[in-house]
Amino acid sequence: MDADIISFESLLAAQEAARWSLWTMIGGWVSGLATTVACFIALRSTNSWREQEKYKRIILLKESIFSYKSTLYYVPNDFKPSPEFKDIAFQLQGALDAIHKQCLLLGYDEMPNNEIWKAFFELFALHSELLQGNIKAKVLVEAISKLSLLVKTKQ
Repeated sequence: MDADIISFESLLAAQEAARWSLWTMIGGWVSGLATTVACFIALRSTNSWREQEKYKRIILLKESIFSYKSTLYYVPNDFKPSPEFKDIAFQLQGALDAIHKQCLLLGYDEMPNNEIWKAFFELFALHSELLQGNIKAKVLVEAISKLSLLVKTKQ
């Protein structure tokens, strides 16, 4: 009779171990599923963050364009290089450098067919011509306005 009790107790222990194994397996599957969902959420958050950073850069580009345009209004239409206009020329160059920096940070230099990059190079060439006294400031106002219209801030 002792052998029967031992066999029965062994059967109950094996049954309990099987039950624990089932719950462990279910817990493992739930844990794996939760990890997969967390990975997708993290990936989506990273993409959302990347888009927000790009949007902030576009806003900074718009601000740089506005700064250049505002400085350009202080340039006389018949600008000729002279010591009295040195400060305005430095401000104008600083504003153009800020536009260039934002274009580079947005990666427009890696997209040579990009309309914004082309408009920037047109502005850059006209800027050089203005500082040499070869063109009127009005031409630059048109070029910066064109660039401003190309930069879209809608997210």
